[in-house]
Amino acid sequence: MRGVQAILISVAAVIISGCSQHDSAAAPREMDSIAGTIAGLSASGLVLQNNGGDNLSVATGASSFQFATGIASGASYNVTVLQQPEGLTCTVSRGSGLNVQANVTNIAVACSATTYVIGGTITGLTTDGLVLQNNDGDNLSVATGAPSFQFATGIANGASYNATVLQQPEGLTCTINRGSGANVEANVTNIAVACSATTYVIGGTITGLTADSLVLQNNGGSDLTVAANETSFEFSTPVARGGSYLVTALAQPVGLTCTVSNGVGSNVLSDVHSIQVTCAPSTVTISGTITGLAGSGLTLRNNGGDDLTAAANASTFTFPTPLAYNSGYAVTIETQPAGQTCSIGNASGTAITNVSDVAVSCTAIPTYTVTPTGGAHGSISPSTNQVVNQGATLGFVATPDAGYAVDRWQLDGFTVQIGGGVFQLTNISSNHAVHVTFGQATLTASVSKLALSVVGLTTP
Repeated sequence: MRGVQAILISVAAVIISGCSQHDSAAAPREMDSIAGTIAGLSASGLVLQNNGGDNLSVATGASSFQFATGIASGASYNVTVLQQPEGLTCTVSRGSGLNVQANVTNIAVACSATTYVIGGTITGLTTDGLVLQNNDGDNLSVATGAPSFQFATGIANGASYNATVLQQPEGLTCTINRGSGANVEANVTNIAVACSATTYVIGGTITGLTADSLVLQNNGGSDLTVAANETSFEFSTPVARGGSYLVTALAQPVGLTCTVSNGVGSNVLSDVHSIQVTCAPSTVTISGTITGLAGSGLTLRNNGGDDLTAAANASTFTFPTPLAYNSGYAVTIETQPAGQTCSIGNASGTAITNVSDVAVSCTAIPTYTVTPTGGAHGSISPSTNQVVNQGATLGFVATPDAGYAVDRWQLDGFTVQIGGGVFQLTNISSNHAVHVTFGQATLTASVSKLALSVVGLTTP
């Protein structure tokens, strides 16, 4: 009898154990939280929003935030500012993502009373319909033939920007170069939009992709989800002739790190198939030494997207993002320090172990002064004398008064650009004077459309 009881108890235990295992396997995964940090919030009124809802009011002085409602595994998020705080502008960086597999904590909200313009130049725009977008919002419709553009909403000091094409013009493809940046501390005027009827495809090879969920991105958009075991890829959206490409990994596959090599190029004149994506379960770091750095402003960049700002007098550096084992690295200088020029040795290679021999060397170079002035009925920014390194590029933004428009830009007394709210001075090798004039804007009716013209005014 005791043997029978033992057998029955054993069977019951197995059944209970099986049910327990079944229930555990069926248990739904917990929701992933969406959160981040806040800097500079010294006033009340900030309201954040995720995916068009789940409004979150943030208190004055808060240094972090978390939305009340999480998102399901595999879902996406898009954090935006629904309402700005009093007297401040807040900008969201890293505010969107796809195929979420863990809690999101790296969203950054920067608030400041100081804001900077985001703009640049346009070439080849011969038709209507182009719409640009910054940080997943602030849509900007650009007129045919426009030589430059400027988003209506500035971004906060220390924030990031990501300019993309929301809508292509009729019969053309427009591609953005230098469309993203972080830790902004001045007007951004060097974004370049190239438009053309001729386009080229962007693609490459993949090794080591043994899991799903890899998402690649080109020029801050054109998201491409790549399945496990794929050995090649090609973006569905081509780039314009003369345009550029910047391929990055937007989302990593589960259990792997994928690194993009040869993912940056400009002045594209043929199809691109040389980009390499290497995936591996183990990672390596990229670091090195710095000699001669006396000032601030040096920014290093790895593989076109991992930026590192070096402090004055820094002697070493390590990039924050590790690379996949056996992947390529290419370290470049994104921004030179004031009054110096830096060069890099051992800048590229294939990383099969931690790399520590990248060598940055900095020396003093000549500087020059550029003096900006603006005529009546508008303003120019920056408006004070600018001291820049030899060979530098400097951008200016003109803001006309109501009822006026930009007439022309003059360099050292000579007209160099008609109209356009943004002017770029490149390869500076002497002192210069930049002057912008404004004219009264008038609307002239025609049979097919209303045309905007500028009546030039004589200004000092």
